[in-house]
Amino acid sequence: MEYRDVAYGYVSALGFIQLQWDPAGRVRAIQVFTGETAVTCEGCNVPIPDDAEPDEVLRRLAQCHDQRLFGVWDWWADATWGTDSMYRRARHGADLRLTAGELLDVLMLAARHDGVRLDVRHYEGPRAWDAQLWTARPDDPTSWFGPVTVDAGQARTLLRAAEHLMPSEGTTAETLGFLMSEDREEAAYGLDNLSEGQAYEIFCFGAFGHDPANPSAVLSQPDLFIQRGSSQRSTFRAD
Repeated sequence: MEYRDVAYGYVSALGFIQLQWDPAGRVRAIQVFTGETAVTCEGCNVPIPDDAEPDEVLRRLAQCHDQRLFGVWDWWADATWGTDSMYRRARHGADLRLTAGELLDVLMLAARHDGVRLDVRHYEGPRAWDAQLWTARPDDPTSWFGPVTVDAGQARTLLRAAEHLMPSEGTTAETLGFLMSEDREEAAYGLDNLSEGQAYEIFCFGAFGHDPANPSAVLSQPDLFIQRGSSQRSTFRAD
């Protein structure tokens, strides 16, 4: 099924979301790093104005699902949205100093946790790789979302989403700030000091928009960011 409009967003409590809709009122949201999808039913397909903003479209979808999206109740549409072209540029942004191989290292460290599985299917040195990713369901750790295909570009996107959605206090946020630094030495320092638990927490905020083990640790206003490491970010980046 084809949708005319598409947006990508870092959405609090939900993670990194691809949102699609058309004027007829059909809406679909995909939680990118789990592959889970939510769609409107036929009864909720009310025409959408051409100038509708993604927040409004996402609220329509939530209403169709009784205000529950991707297993989360009481979510809110605080989000930073970008276009498809911005997302594609952000995947390959030159601002991050972690190499493709180091981005894989971050995911592999997260995959040491029971909640993540990673199977590297293609590897051509540190510059080119792709993998299959599974994530345990927050409401039932014995079942899994996925697989979804990830590569270095997706790993960059995961870190960007986590940076936007993770509360700014704590050692994990500090380490993430170093990983996202535009300074190579700071980025390497962050990688050297990244623990398995921190890597998993970063993964959860990028994939789910929150830590399933600590549901209260959700950033209430993701447009308010503070200095982390040597850089500050407040928009959907496409450097």
